Amino acid sequence: MPDLLLAVDIGNSYTKLARWRGTALDGPISFLPTNPDATANELAGALRDLGVVAPHRIVIGSVVPDAEMAWAALAERTGEVELFLARGTTPTPLTNRYRTPERLGVDRLAAAVGAWGLTSGAAVVIHLGTATTVDGVSAAGEYLGGAIAPGVSTAAKALLRDAARLPQDWWEQRGDRMDAPPRALGLTTEESLDAGLVFGMAGLVKELGERVAAELGGVPRWALTGWWAPLVAPLLGREIAVVPHLILDGLRRIWLHNRP
Repeated sequence: MPDLLLAVDIGNSYTKLARWRGTALDGPISFLPTNPDATANELAGALRDLGVVAPHRIVIGSVVPDAEMAWAALAERTGEVELFLARGTTPTPLTNRYRTPERLGVDRLAAAVGAWGLTSGAAVVIHLGTATTVDGVSAAGEYLGGAIAPGVSTAAKALLRDAARLPQDWWEQRGDRMDAPPRALGLTTEESLDAGLVFGMAGLVKELGERVAAELGGVPRWALTGWWAPLVAPLLGREIAVVPHLILDGLRRIWLHNRP
């Protein structure tokens, strides 16, 4: 039976965890609020509360360097954990064409690796999280970089911060979930904010995705992941694969590529 591997995607807002048994997910994806100041004890307690038992092998991709420390301390304390930290410079099944890989967010690279694993061909890779990223993978298996824009919640909070007369409780009422509004012509300020944010994000993703696809050439497949993927995907008007575990699968593939 294949050994268990825990893949950990430490994002700016949330940390996503998935256990893999070979190529198959072993249970559901779990979420933790990302806490850069967490101690190893606090992290161990949070994992217990989620019912996540860390296996012998863990692969981590992080865009929050301070949040890695608790994982490293936890691994050191047990002395039995094989911890692999993936970076933008880490070798992957793709040829990395990014000019500054040391500054490349590993979540972007892992999503691209995950998309390549699904398609084995050209892909437009979209991640809708704290930031919205749209990246390209060539038919030859090259990561070609992409575009970075504000994410849904980031755009909403920035707008409220800089526009004092807008209803400041609007985003708090929405929480971390939104539905697509029924129309673009909002009849209240709140409805107008909903329409601008949701349809505006869909338009941004569609435009960037089509530009990336044109630069890739041919007919690349589109892969979408991230917290806001279920909200935006139906508004893009095209066939698109929504893969919640895309980054986590990419981390698994990066770990496998670097095993001795």
